[in-house]
Amino acid sequence: MNKSSLAFIGISILAVLIVPSILFNDVLINQSDEISDPIVPSQSSLASLQASTPEQNILQQQSRRRPIFGKSVSDSNKEKILESLEQNMVVVQKLIEEGNFEDGVILLNALYEEADRLSTEDKIILYNIYAKLLHELEMNTDAILVYEELISLSEVPDNIKLDALKELGELYNKEAMYENGQFVFERWIAESDYNDTNVFKGLSISFYRQGQHAKALGPAIEHVRTVQDRIEDVDRDTLVYLNGLAFSTENWVDAEWITKLMIEQFDTPVDWRNLIAIYDRMGNEDAKNRAFDAAVAAGMIDKDGNLIR
Repeated sequence: MNKSSLAFIGISILAVLIVPSILFNDVLINQSDEISDPIVPSQSSLASLQASTPEQNILQQQSRRRPIFGKSVSDSNKEKILESLEQNMVVVQKLIEEGNFEDGVILLNALYEEADRLSTEDKIILYNIYAKLLHELEMNTDAILVYEELISLSEVPDNIKLDALKELGELYNKEAMYENGQFVFERWIAESDYNDTNVFKGLSISFYRQGQHAKALGPAIEHVRTVQDRIEDVDRDTLVYLNGLAFSTENWVDAEWITKLMIEQFDTPVDWRNLIAIYDRMGNEDAKNRAFDAAVAAGMIDKDGNLIR
């Protein structure tokens, strides 16, 4: 089998699959105009956390291979599939390009059921493609199982392992397994030599959903810093989320620079009044008065502090 050809086919298949990225507005803290009492979403989802540790959930592998759609490939055909892995991956690529994801999954599942007979290198290619397709189809539980097996393999290339950890963290968060999400995102950060905004988003959400707002603030700030390093504007939903965290933890120093950044990018009356409120909470009367005068001069509020536009 030509390994380079098989790897190229794998890359071609992955290029077709686009998994949605993490969005902060999925867990947005609603800010009132006064920002005095940010509304924090319920933490009832914590009941979904598993009792076992993240390490146990990820590293304990079980015999769990099964047909996905209640369909399978006959035993007689499995031998033929294994004899020509490269040829069947070409078939999978064609099915995916045609939008026939169901048959693509069935063929990949037939390979997955017999994966113990494949080399480690072939397993890595198979698991990576299979997990991404399951994720694309929002078959999250199955995608988690395959990603867990992928990262447990030896000699997984760093780029594939880091990508798998990131997607696994996203899946854990989607399935309310927030402690597991925290574990894999932290592992990604420990093993990577570069920053990824989605990882910081995911880790912040993992902490936030566990009710650990102070810990959620740090990764969210790192996300914003990383975006700024790329000389890009930060979207408003992200800044509202971040400001809500800073306010709920009474971190006025961070709330100040976040709100100033919101004024710089969006320049809304609400942001100006929020800045005035933050200085009031900090007990900084001079800064509060300067912000008030600037807001009036900019036509954001009237002399009574009411929003103008």
